[in-house]
Amino acid sequence: MLLEGPRRHKGPANPAEPGANYGLEAKLAKALANKWRSRILMEACLRPLSPSQFVEEVGGSISNVARSFRKLADWGYVEIVEERKGGRHGGGIEKVYRGTCRAYFDNPTWEALPGFLREEISQHLLNSYLSQISQALEAGTFDAASDRHLSWKPLVLDRVAWEELGETLTELLAWLPELEAQSVARCGDQTALLSTVVGLSCFRAAG
Repeated sequence: MLLEGPRRHKGPANPAEPGANYGLEAKLAKALANKWRSRILMEACLRPLSPSQFVEEVGGSISNVARSFRKLADWGYVEIVEERKGGRHGGGIEKVYRGTCRAYFDNPTWEALPGFLREEISQHLLNSYLSQISQALEAGTFDAASDRHLSWKPLVLDRVAWEELGETLTELLAWLPELEAQSVARCGDQTALLSTVVGLSCFRAAG
C-alpha cells in the first residue's frame, strides 16, 4: 500500500529503489492511529489545505483539526506553505498546509498493523480516491478524453498468481514517476500537460 504525496522528500521517489521502504516508524504509527491525523495526511498529499477548509470539506471540530495539523507539522509530515490574512471567513490568519512526504508500507509492515488500523487507512485512501473521481465527473473532465481508461475484472487466482499480480502492479506504480518526468521534459508548454489520476488496486472479493 502506498500513500504518496508531493515528491519533495529526501527518500527515493520510486518504491522499488533501495531505501524507499521507510516502514512504520513510531511517529507515523502514532499519526495514523488518530483518525483526524491520518485523514489530514492523505488530504494534504492531494493538495494544499487549511484546517478550516478541512473541516468544511471533511468534518471535525476546528480545535481538534487545527491541533492535528500543528502536531503533523511538528513531526515533519506537513508544512505551512501560505498564511492568509483574514482567513476564510474574515477571522485571523489562516495557515495553509501541504504534505511533505509519503508513507510506503511494504507487506511485512502492513501485516504488522492492527486490522482496525489497516481498515481505517484503506477507507481514508479510498475516500480520497473516490473524491477525485467525483470531482472529475462533476467538472466534466472524466470523459473529456475519448481514450481514457476505466476497467475492472473479477478473477479466481491461486496464491502464486495473486503474488505475481501484486508485484506487477507495484512495478507499474514505480514506473509512473518516470513517465511523469519524461512528459515534463518533452513538453515545452507546461499548460499542455494533462492532469491525470491513476488508480491501482487488487483485493479479495466479498464473495
